[in-house]
Amino acid sequence: MSDPLSGLLGSGESQYQPPRRPVPSPRRKPAGFARLFLAIIVMAGLAAGVVFGGKAIIGDLTSSKKVIDYTGKGTGTVDVTITSGQSAQAIGNTLVAKQVVKSVEAFTKAANGDPERAAKIQPGDYALRSHMSGAAAFNLLFDPKARNEQRFTIAEGLDLRQALPIIAKATGLKIADLNYAANHPALLGLPTWAAGVKNAEGFLFPATYAPRRGASAVAVLRSMTARFAVEADRLQLVAKAQTQGVTPLQAVTLASIVEKEVNQSADQTKAAAVLYNRLHDTGNFPTLGMDSTVRYAVNNFDKPLTQSQLDTNSPYNTRKFPGIPPGPIGNPGEATLKAVLAPSQGDYTYFIYLPKEKKTFFTASTSEFNSLQQQYNAEIGGG
Repeated sequence: MSDPLSGLLGSGESQYQPPRRPVPSPRRKPAGFARLFLAIIVMAGLAAGVVFGGKAIIGDLTSSKKVIDYTGKGTGTVDVTITSGQSAQAIGNTLVAKQVVKSVEAFTKAANGDPERAAKIQPGDYALRSHMSGAAAFNLLFDPKARNEQRFTIAEGLDLRQALPIIAKATGLKIADLNYAANHPALLGLPTWAAGVKNAEGFLFPATYAPRRGASAVAVLRSMTARFAVEADRLQLVAKAQTQGVTPLQAVTLASIVEKEVNQSADQTKAAAVLYNRLHDTGNFPTLGMDSTVRYAVNNFDKPLTQSQLDTNSPYNTRKFPGIPPGPIGNPGEATLKAVLAPSQGDYTYFIYLPKEKKTFFTASTSEFNSLQQQYNAEIGGG
């Protein structure tokens, strides 16, 4: 008997299989996450561009800023003063105020383009031009012809007759005008303790000066006497002269003698001591006996003194008249002023320079000095 289900299932093995559990497919991330990740990458790239390209971007923006500037070398003459320590920016401000350049940037652009040269801009007075380009103004500051001043140097010890021609040559001032100013000390602002001096001798402090072009003779000499006043205050000349038993004017006079007599600064305090020792020992030294004062009196600075010159009746003749001369015989510098205000403590009363040894000898012995003097005469071949 046949199976009733056989017709339904078919012959052979049974085809029934249990249901198979489906294998899960890989999980996919939502599409929105991918878009977010892509956006982050893009933003990071932009940020990197800003970080690494920012300087270039800013540079492009800055360079695109137009500098307001004049063109050309300008016209006319404009007096400009540059003070010590001014930066390029500060100089630019000065030039704009004087209408030399159109903008500060016009000048600083030229200065920043050549910083090594810009660092060498000197303080002083300049004759520039109106409406110059920044580059033209910058370059003109290095032209010596643009310096609105004339420089001169007065060496230590020079007297008025030697110094005034130097000043005249540098400034173009007339000797007559300089002489007038020098011989009218009331115009020059001398210290009150110098009241009564006949001229500016001793008060034109040795230094380098750069007066403005067109300055008067009085203005030029006044700048020199003003420098003397500053130095005198700094050295406490009035107080220290009193400690040496002399007036301030006498101290300056003694310093001017030391300046003429001794060249080496190391010997100047000893020479000052000789002068003081002779002033205090009038029994053995009735006069100072300095040739330099005689030379000043007779205007002979480089030739042997004649007997008639040694006998001159000038009050500056310290071989003939006792005490300190009535005024300086030149313009002393800082070193000799210091020497007179703080002389050596030695008992020296003589000094003499021997040319072969190139040395000044100091002594308190008359016999030693006489021996040195004979040696000197032998060296120069004279009496």
